[in-house]
Amino acid sequence: MNIVRSEPSRTEKTRVAVSSLSQPTESLFTILIVDDDRSVAYALDRALTEKGHTVNLAFSAEEGLHTLKDAPTDIVLLDLFMPGMNGTEMLRQIKKMHPTTDVVTISGAGSMRAALGTLQLDAFDFLPKPVQMRALMEVIDRIREKRRAPQRAASARPLSTLFSVPDLIGKSPSIQKVADFLNRIAPTHCNVLIRGETGSGKEVVSHALHNRSTRREGPFIPLNCSALPETMLESELFGHEKGAFTDATGLKRGLLEMANGGTLLLDEIGDMPLALQAKLLRVVETKCFRRLGSNTEQAVDVRFVGATHRDLETMVKKSQFREDLFYRLSVFSLHLPALRERKEDIPLLANFFLQSIVHGRGPKILAPDALECLESYGWPGNVRELHNMIEHAVVFAEGETVRAADLPAVLQGPRSFPEGDSAETLAAVERRHILKVFDACGESVEAASARLGLSETVTRNRLKRYGRLND
Repeated sequence: MNIVRSEPSRTEKTRVAVSSLSQPTESLFTILIVDDDRSVAYALDRALTEKGHTVNLAFSAEEGLHTLKDAPTDIVLLDLFMPGMNGTEMLRQIKKMHPTTDVVTISGAGSMRAALGTLQLDAFDFLPKPVQMRALMEVIDRIREKRRAPQRAASARPLSTLFSVPDLIGKSPSIQKVADFLNRIAPTHCNVLIRGETGSGKEVVSHALHNRSTRREGPFIPLNCSALPETMLESELFGHEKGAFTDATGLKRGLLEMANGGTLLLDEIGDMPLALQAKLLRVVETKCFRRLGSNTEQAVDVRFVGATHRDLETMVKKSQFREDLFYRLSVFSLHLPALRERKEDIPLLANFFLQSIVHGRGPKILAPDALECLESYGWPGNVRELHNMIEHAVVFAEGETVRAADLPAVLQGPRSFPEGDSAETLAAVERRHILKVFDACGESVEAASARLGLSETVTRNRLKRYGRLND
């Protein structure tokens, strides 16, 4: 974009506006540019006027707010750092007094953190200086598309009732907080960083985010950054032309291209090589990429979701992860709780996995003693480990009920108790011993009672409590 240092004449602006209106155009906007750098403001003015938009200029936040009172405005291009009131405070004022006006913040590289912070104040997007006109036009197109979307009666309902994601299961406060966070950020186009322990459900949550967003009709493409060597990972991400390297026998579309219009999950982003991080950063910033072996740039409309179990802040300090990419991806940051931190969700998850695994054929019930084992375990592998444990139990269960004896041995020993407990409780030892003897006696109450040295009444009551006998 050429920088124009003198203000265009009124005659020139009128001529440009009239000539542009003679061409077929999309819906046009009234745009207010607020920037104390007049050369930048005039250059943006010229470019947007040539597209047929009506443009107003203000060279301070105070002047911009005054203009908004007098002239209905669709979009504000807002510089963040100006003398007097800064752009962040002006953004707050706009959202308070003109909530339907879309704000796009602009800033230099040195103020990137502040620019990212404005997205959490409900700015529509931000653009780094110098502003690239292609990027600005893409943002305006997205604003146009958002305003074009039909207003259905269902839109008045809470977002959580519009989209159902079966795998996002739980009643604990921590998982409900995750669901509420997803509902709030899903309608935006901002990038998201999801963090949590291995197996905690980061891909499930990223899919839930996609399904709640306006991109839900588009593709959801996951890429595990730790599963491939650097050269293959680059080819998977960007695609390649025929002859780009020795084994490139034909054209291959990359996952970036395949994710156009949707969401790209970069799973285990912390394991991406630094050289590839630099190339990814450019795509995140410009929304353009090149296939390997090609000189042609392609535009892409993708929401990036990063997921990792690593401490990226520490990696940034050690120069193991790019700081600029970190801030680009973590516009919104979501931490997933470990399964041991939401024990009340274990019965719901376990029953969901049980029904999904057996598909109506096989065991359908988790006995109380099985649930007790599941709730007492520390779950170092989180939700993924729970799924595996239920799958194991389904194979070994007989009849319609999964019992404690059907679960892997690790759940039935001392390790099944919460971290920090040095021994099992007396009740747990008694339960495990009675069930072991009952099974060894062929589930005969009389034989088990004799072997245990208990009356049949006591043995029968214990077995009923453990879910092994019906009333």
